[in-house]
Amino acid sequence: MQLEVSGSVPLKIQRKNQADRIIELERQNAALQAALDHHIEQLCRVVANATAKGWDVDQLLQPLLPNNRNLTR
Repeated sequence: MQLEVSGSVPLKIQRKNQADRIIELERQNAALQAALDHHIEQLCRVVANATAKGWDVDQLLQPLLPNNRNLTR
């Protein structure tokens, strides 16, 4: 016996579609998180290298900051 919601789509199919959508969103989230982690790691390397060379890191990163806010440490 299948329950029906909204007339034509069986509840079992709706649940499977929702589960598939959740799995897809989790997959996309994992890919975005991996990309973000990679970019953060690259930025940390750049900052470490610039600091080691005695460069003014605050000045270098200023164009990247929204509304020209100062860096907080």
